This record gives sequence, C-alpha cells and structure tokens, in this order.
Amino acid sequence: VVATGGGFPCEPGVMDRLLQLGTVVWLAADFESAYARANRVGGRPMLASRSAEDAAALYRVRQDSYRRAHLALDTTHMSVDAVVARIVRHLRERERSARRAGSSSPPLDMPAGVGERREGDV
Repeated sequence: VVATGGGFPCEPGVMDRLLQLGTVVWLAADFESAYARANRVGGRPMLASRSAEDAAALYRVRQDSYRRAHLALDTTHMSVDAVVARIVRHLRERERSARRAGSSSPPLDMPAGVGERREGDV
C-alpha cells in the first residue's frame, strides 16, 4: 500500500505510472468532510496557506486525475472497516477476472514473498 500526497497523482505522467504499478484506489469524500478530516489530523501542507475556498477549488481541479483510479470510493459516510472490506472485495474481483483471463499472478491472500523466511530474518 502506498499512500500518496493529494497532488502527487496529478503531476504529469504519475497517474499513468501508478495505474501500471498496481491497483489505484481513490478514497473520495465530499469536500466538507475531507476538509474537516484533514484539519482534524493536521500537518497538511496543502491547507497551510489556503482558505477553504481555495482548497475546494484545488480539490475540484485534482478530481480529474483522481477519477482515473481503478476504484473510487465515496468514504464520506463509511467506517474504516467498510472501506477496507470494499477495497478487498474489489481486489478479489479483479483477481478472479485476471485468473479467468489466464493471468498467473499470486492470490491476494498470499502475495509473493509473504510467509517466506529469508536468511537473517528474526
């Protein structure tokens, strides 16, 4: 799992590369909820020097990039558990589709390398 900053996927070529590397999930929310969450957690450079109106405009512009994600979830009224369950369900559906198409990728419940011990592991 890689959590990017909000502007990272909007840089030229970045979303294309992310989409090639793995499943991209956009944890969407209505602006008011996202803004309240970001302010509650703190440490958000995007918000440091912007008014709520400026942040809302930036969020709207960034949505064009975000919408390219493989999965977009409106998390506004979802619990963390519900978000995780939805993502896992989506990934398993993608895995089943890949298997039907003849892909030989490892199953989600046992990614490559998981459970294998290497020399020097404690």
